[in-house]
Amino acid sequence: MLLVGPRGVGKTVLLEEIAARAAVRYGWPWLALELTGDAFAAQLLAGAGGTIDLLNQTTPSERMKLSDATIRAGFPGVSAELQFTRMAREPSTDTAVATAAALAQLAEAASSRGTGVLISIDELQLANRVEIAQFGATLQRAMREDWPLLVVGAGLDSMRGPGRLPTYFERADWQELGLLDDRATLSALADPARNAGRPFDQQAARYLAEQTGGYPYAIQLYGQQVWRASRGSATITLEHAKAAAPAAEEQLARGLYANRWAQVSPQEREYLLAAAEEQQATGEISGGAVARRLHLTAKAASPIRARLIAKGVLSSSGRDLSFVIPGMADYVRRVSAARPPNGARRRRREP
Repeated sequence: MLLVGPRGVGKTVLLEEIAARAAVRYGWPWLALELTGDAFAAQLLAGAGGTIDLLNQTTPSERMKLSDATIRAGFPGVSAELQFTRMAREPSTDTAVATAAALAQLAEAASSRGTGVLISIDELQLANRVEIAQFGATLQRAMREDWPLLVVGAGLDSMRGPGRLPTYFERADWQELGLLDDRATLSALADPARNAGRPFDQQAARYLAEQTGGYPYAIQLYGQQVWRASRGSATITLEHAKAAAPAAEEQLARGLYANRWAQVSPQEREYLLAAAEEQQATGEISGGAVARRLHLTAKAASPIRARLIAKGVLSSSGRDLSFVIPGMADYVRRVSAARPPNGARRRRREP
């Protein structure tokens, strides 16, 4: 299974929920990988070695507990690779052979104890293409031989790009996560508050739902701030919601918006500003309209657009573009307007 979507929509939380259910219902240990760069194979080998050790510490009839069954391999460093590299002489094939051997041993250890292993891979878009292809080849063997392994990956939309993942993954169960609809947004705000004994009134819930735009991370922030603003009250009112909104907006600006803005180049900032202005003027964004605002041809603007989509700042649906995070367009216009004169936009004209 592959979970795909922008940041802040709950991919990591869903990975944890899947792992919790596998552990509680079936006693399966969890090998959790969180990629930070080209270290997929090293993390997988280290995690597989640790999970094998964990399985070998149990008897065939012993059921694992959730607290005992998580092996995390989020950082490269100490690795189990040494015990496998002796199987291959050619350095170019060491990783492939070691990965296959580690997963085979992991499957054997799990099978001998009547259990399975959940392998989760977060930030999958960062995986080295060669290593993930080798992993995919091993998973094909795993399916043929019925290894007791469940693999769940999560990553940004960019991992759908051509050549990013091997063809084996095209047959995976892809699940797209995104913005919540109105009903789900209202439920995400109102249900936890009601269960905690301080329900929303209808106006307050609808006001905050509109402010969040259905973005799950924003729902969390607005819900947290309105809970604080309504302390001591029996219900959460529209007055509380309006009082909480500025604090939530500021928190989004300092964190999510500012981080996205810091990660883009000056050229990409100009593109984002043009996109924000186009959205303000027409209510929609197209790549062609943004290119015209920048006095660029569509071909010249296309690489900038592609980079912003890969970074998870913009998303595309056909020719239409949108900001991934609701409210980001307003932030871009505000921060651009606050730039000093020497930071003003330089429009470039194609010859």
